[in-house]
Amino acid sequence: MRELPLFPTHTTCVSRVPIFQGLTSSEQDHVATLAHPQKVAKGEYAFMSGERLSQLMVVHRGRVKVTRTLPSGVERVVRILESGDFLGEYAFLTGARLHNSAVALEDSAMCVFSHEDLGELLKQHPSISARFMAALSHRLASAERQLAVVGASVPERLADYLLSLPTTNADDAGGGAGVTVQLPLPKKDIAALLQTSPESLSRQLRSFEERGVIAAHNAVVHLLDIDALIDIAGDLS
Repeated sequence: MRELPLFPTHTTCVSRVPIFQGLTSSEQDHVATLAHPQKVAKGEYAFMSGERLSQLMVVHRGRVKVTRTLPSGVERVVRILESGDFLGEYAFLTGARLHNSAVALEDSAMCVFSHEDLGELLKQHPSISARFMAALSHRLASAERQLAVVGASVPERLADYLLSLPTTNADDAGGGAGVTVQLPLPKKDIAALLQTSPESLSRQLRSFEERGVIAAHNAVVHLLDIDALIDIAGDLS
């Protein structure tokens, strides 16, 4: 990873991170002095499985894919990190080697904190500790949800995924009833996230279109029948 110039104060990654948002402006400025700006080019690894990571990495801008490679050689997408998300907490809390890898999906900028500095911050600011634990609890809940999804069918998983995406302007997909969502990843990565094949994902998207449930325009998907998607998702929704 290559060094970047310091981020402008008004766009410091500290202000974007939920675990630091309970601090005053002066306290955030202090935290920012401990951050080491770095960038990861598209396709470059922020870290790889098996490494010992003595840093907490916060995504300032861009997107980072966290993956795990199974003994069979199959790569599973664990989660996608965007601005304000962090990684490296597992090694900080346990001291163990990493089981996952992280690769940039696009040119990304990160703020990096040494574990020594982070430990001092947690001691000095209890609010950071509380927000840190809340963020980890949310991540655990997401992991439990992913486990529940494993036993579901591909249509159920896809319907649930489409319903979970943030909505955008309906005009982006040609208007009409329903809402519009933007696929945040290439279809091969969405397929990995949903634990299916790209071919199966494409077939199911076509099936949803033929049934009039969605209308897809490249990465823009218009959800024409929300009720039908909820019915397909079943207990997952």
